[in-house]
Amino acid sequence: LFILLIFSFASQAWAQEREITLTLGAYATPREAYRRIIPLFQKAWQEKTGQRLQFKESYVGSGAQSRAIAGGLEADVAALALDLDLDRLAGEGLITHDWRAKPFNGIVTTSLVVIVFREGNPLGIRDWADLVGGKEVEVLAPDPKASGGAMWNVMAAYGAAKRGRVGGYPEGEEGAKRFLADLFRRVFVLDKSARDSIINYERGVGDVLLTYENEAWVGKLAGKTYGYVIPSSTIRIENPVAVVDRYAEKHGVRPAAEAFVDFLWTKEAQQVFAEL
Repeated sequence: LFILLIFSFASQAWAQEREITLTLGAYATPREAYRRIIPLFQKAWQEKTGQRLQFKESYVGSGAQSRAIAGGLEADVAALALDLDLDRLAGEGLITHDWRAKPFNGIVTTSLVVIVFREGNPLGIRDWADLVGGKEVEVLAPDPKASGGAMWNVMAAYGAAKRGRVGGYPEGEEGAKRFLADLFRRVFVLDKSARDSIINYERGVGDVLLTYENEAWVGKLAGKTYGYVIPSSTIRIENPVAVVDRYAEKHGVRPAAEAFVDFLWTKEAQQVFAEL
């Protein structure tokens, strides 16, 4: 019996060594990209180590995801839309290394805030001012309380008005506040994530959509008939990624988590991000 127990424990330990699981907590927009990248990394990891690697994945708005990880969702890797959302995890003691020391200051993807319009641009949308003029424009955008994409929308709109690039609003902080208030009076649906917003827009909800350029481009590649314009003043979106130290170490998967994060900057993974 003693020998059988030893054999059983040894077998379980061997099985655990041969297969591990990583949990990815990500914002919703790059879900399809990660679902193509993960199998590429699994293959590369098994060829390198002989170890099978499983993934658990969670995709919601960046702010909601950051709060979920801080609240106990034990993600080994956090891929979020804003550096503030990673900084929240660092402030909670979950990320203890300098995640900005990675390539490109820890930024794995970039994009721009754009304005998406219906086929043929029936409302003549060309810039920010067209969203708040005399025409009744129904704007679709995610909720800044839950979505990192929404926060980028807010910063792009606020910055444009503050720089005096929105007609009818004075340059400076007061004009920026007024424009932002007027813009969000036209936002009649606040979705939970940027991905939810574009799905609803494709279902026919709203006249225009504020979103990432890559989201609009993916739709165009898929044959969607809407178009988009890059406003005369917008913002460069930067999306960070990091190992969540406390959970990766707790689960004994730090080497795999580190390798996965590093893999995201390889040509192979960046090609997928570029396509999606």
